[in-house]
Amino acid sequence: MVAEGKNIRTIFICGLSSEIGQKLANSFADSNTKLFLTDPSQETLEKIEKKISGKAKELQVMRVDSRDAYFVEDSVYKAFSSFGNFDCFINNFSLPNFHTNIVDCSLDYWNRIMNTSLAGVFLHMKYELMLIIGQQKRGFIINTFCSKNNAELKNSHASVTFLFGMNGLMQTLSDSFKNNAI
Repeated sequence: MVAEGKNIRTIFICGLSSEIGQKLANSFADSNTKLFLTDPSQETLEKIEKKISGKAKELQVMRVDSRDAYFVEDSVYKAFSSFGNFDCFINNFSLPNFHTNIVDCSLDYWNRIMNTSLAGVFLHMKYELMLIIGQQKRGFIINTFCSKNNAELKNSHASVTFLFGMNGLMQTLSDSFKNNAI
């Protein structure tokens, strides 16, 4: 389990509404790690905070809309000013439960996935990368996604486009910054 990693001490997790985000937060809290948690839902943050408060070495939560560059940048720098450095950033994005093919896909649905998920991955990676380079130490950025209906995922052109976009961002980051220990 991830909590067994002895070198990871300070973790930033974005996206707690899914089971993946909640299990990661709980697992790292059990390992006496400093956690900075963000999610767009205040209710979700309060639920997680109540569940893991006292287990984590330090815990801070912040409501963040990952579609807005100001809020993402603010959360990354507030986390840094609170904890001093970060070993790992985990960006966990959820895809909508309803998947549709391109013929049935509305522009609103398309934009919802691209503006929430893909733009969120981009914004988080941008500000997290700036912080990792600035702290001049090794750091990790992990991007995950979840969907409650994975069987239909392959038929959703918007969701598949998001996944290829996320993979493209991760690959170009890896290629571009391989000398920065990221």
